[in-house]
Amino acid sequence: MSVIVQYTKKAWKSRQKLNASVRAILEALEEDMRATKGKPLGRGWHNLGPVRQYADNAYHCHLTRDIVALWVIVESEDGNIKITVCTVEYVGTRGKAPY
Repeated sequence: MSVIVQYTKKAWKSRQKLNASVRAILEALEEDMRATKGKPLGRGWHNLGPVRQYADNAYHCHLTRDIVALWVIVESEDGNIKITVCTVEYVGTRGKAPY
């Protein structure tokens, strides 16, 4: 099974503005998303969980006390190949999070 982590244009711009230490945490989250098909539950991430009021298969995680990431998981099948796409839709402060 293939897992792809991608960003919306707005989330990518926000990611580029993060300082190096927070960006390193986000990169570690990306690796965990690849290893767990987008659901790194039980791996020690702070306040990680589903955000059902945003969308089905939407999850969020606090990278720091003030910075959160929100992503949506879409699974598809192309013949015999199953693909999971994790689209990071928001990276930023808790107060402006879209949920």
